[in-house]
Amino acid sequence: MQLTIPFTELTALIRKETGQSVGLAYKAQDELNVSYLASVNVPLIGPINKEIQAGIKLLDVSNDRVVLRLDAGMLSGVLGMTTSYLKNRLPAGLLESVSNGEVTLRLSAIPQLQPVLDRLEVESVELAPDNLHLKAHMK
Repeated sequence: MQLTIPFTELTALIRKETGQSVGLAYKAQDELNVSYLASVNVPLIGPINKEIQAGIKLLDVSNDRVVLRLDAGMLSGVLGMTTSYLKNRLPAGLLESVSNGEVTLRLSAIPQLQPVLDRLEVESVELAPDNLHLKAHMK
């Protein structure tokens, strides 16, 4: 069985749950770029808005967990800022662990996915230019 979630619906859910608008851009079947506007405090100037971008690579999917790697390129401080942002904005329990840019998410922490995950076991997650595909089978 395959479930398709358009990026537009995913970004709307993120905006509804966190109050933050994010951009999602397809890069490859297992990679996408995420961007969001952050307020950065610059000494002697004060806060300015800056677009933060990070690459996300899907590493593994097992049951209701997704393991991915965050890549902020040469801006190592951005990785820490992005991780901190995730910890403060995601639903409780979704962010299971973070270590050296590797993030484990527990999908069952997303209330909208809980009824689906009660009946289905996720086999894989794949990205397409406009959406996310969850491949699953009945439990």
